[in-house]
Amino acid sequence: MTISLLFYHILTSRNMFNPNIFMYGVWTVVIGLNCLHLFGIRGVSNEVYTMIIVGLVSYFMGGLLAVGLKNYRFVNRQNSFNKRGHAYSFSFNYRFIYILAYTTIGFLLIDTIIATQYLLNGLSFTQVRMWLTQTYESNSNPIFSRRGYAEQVFRVFVVAPFQMALSPLCAIEFFFGNRNRKLLWLTIIIQGFSLISGGGARFGIIILGISFLTAYSMYKAKNHNADRYSINSKKRKMRILIAVGVILVLIITTKRTSAKIMEEAYFYFALCLPLLSLWLPVIKTVPHTYGMVSLFGVTRIPFLFLEKLGIYNSTLYSNAYDYVLQANSFRNISSGTRVANSFVTPYYYLYLDGGYTGIIIGMILIGYAVNRCYYNVKNGFDMRTMYIMLLADIGLFYTFIRLELTVTNYFLALLAMPLLFVKTDRGGRWIVYQIDRILEFENKMAVTPYADYPAGGAV
Repeated sequence: MTISLLFYHILTSRNMFNPNIFMYGVWTVVIGLNCLHLFGIRGVSNEVYTMIIVGLVSYFMGGLLAVGLKNYRFVNRQNSFNKRGHAYSFSFNYRFIYILAYTTIGFLLIDTIIATQYLLNGLSFTQVRMWLTQTYESNSNPIFSRRGYAEQVFRVFVVAPFQMALSPLCAIEFFFGNRNRKLLWLTIIIQGFSLISGGGARFGIIILGISFLTAYSMYKAKNHNADRYSINSKKRKMRILIAVGVILVLIITTKRTSAKIMEEAYFYFALCLPLLSLWLPVIKTVPHTYGMVSLFGVTRIPFLFLEKLGIYNSTLYSNAYDYVLQANSFRNISSGTRVANSFVTPYYYLYLDGGYTGIIIGMILIGYAVNRCYYNVKNGFDMRTMYIMLLADIGLFYTFIRLELTVTNYFLALLAMPLLFVKTDRGGRWIVYQIDRILEFENKMAVTPYADYPAGGAV
């Protein structure tokens, strides 16, 4: 099923920013690798495959709903008008983005210095990486123990969301912005610091690569009539960046594990289903949370402050918090000693919220939302919708790990869109714009052969 849907969307859309390519592509790989049963990986229960089928069918239904309503727009078009009738578009809020970038570099530099000191003293990348799997409250590692509560709150609500937003912003700026390379260099610096302080974390590099590939596909779709030299020039630069990223990922992988590259790649994409199988007997016996877990990235925010003040009493939130934390527990997923955590897929969270009903409703909404965004991008290539589309594609790519809406930095990166883009007043009055549209239409009518009209003449 996933293979046929994947090839259908590849052949019909012919672009990489179609969210369905990410969704069906990832799950074609995940299911296919599990069917191979390599390297002693644990088997997958039949009920897990049932959950996946239900989820993919529900996602497909959401996509069909979006197709049926694609002529209805719920966002402004690329050419919108303010109260005085002036046309405007949207551009980057460069000053705000640069302030956040410099601030993020400052905080990451502190973490990088600490991590570097321990790495030079013989600590491995894996051990540094394990620090980040702990909670801030434990304060049991050098990076977390030095932070005050105010700094931790600022990192959660500002620094981490900006890191999530940065790769899509950099990719869009590279293809559609001023192309002054400043944001690109700031992104490279931030990714470098994240790489060291995160114990060789590869997610940042992977997200950056996905963002550039997807943004390039948008650039080609928008400028399909542009000169080939311009498109090929962008393509060459992008290939160089992605090649460097792939080399870095390979080097980091060899530093973090003694396993072979192919074995590591196999488990990276295949382990989620055995891990979900191990958790399934547990999540079938606990109370449902009715959306609290799936939207934990935003629902946790008010409770963080209420908890600190000591004035909250919510069993529902406590259960959701425990469910999210338990997903970070390590479980054995092979006949050997290999263990894994976190890679529990969206079905873990959706099932906790409402069983199969939660999976059906959640996946329909996801399928509808991402396909709606896809049609909005195709209709205008507005920078804001392209930014949301990139984040949506990243979220779908990571469905073999988790539901990204459970992570605060991802949710806040979505909500930060109005702050990252500003309106650019384009002058011209509304009536002038409408006259231009009429004249453009008349010009097309004048050169269109009569034979192209339906019987009875033009209407």
